[in-house]
Amino acid sequence: MSDKPLAYVSSVKSLDAIEGKDRIVLARFKNHAWQVIVQKGPFEPGDKAVHIETGAILPVRYEFKFLEAKCFSAKYDGYKIKTIRMGGVYSEGIVVRGEDGSPYAPEAFSKMHGMMSFKVINQRFRIKHQEKE
Repeated sequence: MSDKPLAYVSSVKSLDAIEGKDRIVLARFKNHAWQVIVQKGPFEPGDKAVHIETGAILPVRYEFKFLEAKCFSAKYDGYKIKTIRMGGVYSEGIVVRGEDGSPYAPEAFSKMHGMMSFKVINQRFRIKHQEKE
């Protein structure tokens, strides 16, 4: 597990329209400068959410199945969160809600969902690879 948090509890500051897109909006946050493309509907300004930053590796679990097509990496046996560009705007990570609608503390969320940083996983792969040689 990385010392750096991979998930942050954030308050949605605004949901901005994306030109030419009807089902998605750009979420901006009060307590940091990240912006994330989200589906229209689940979030409103003022809502608390968990922002999972780029570089996080999420385990293969049912609640992250929606990431399968765009984020699955066989190399890491999980979903690698990357910065993407859609509709001319960048999305820096993903945003999720807790099962009960309330956000988790970032450290608890990271531990509960087995998140690891890309850097930590790369170090582990190098170590394992070197042991085999």
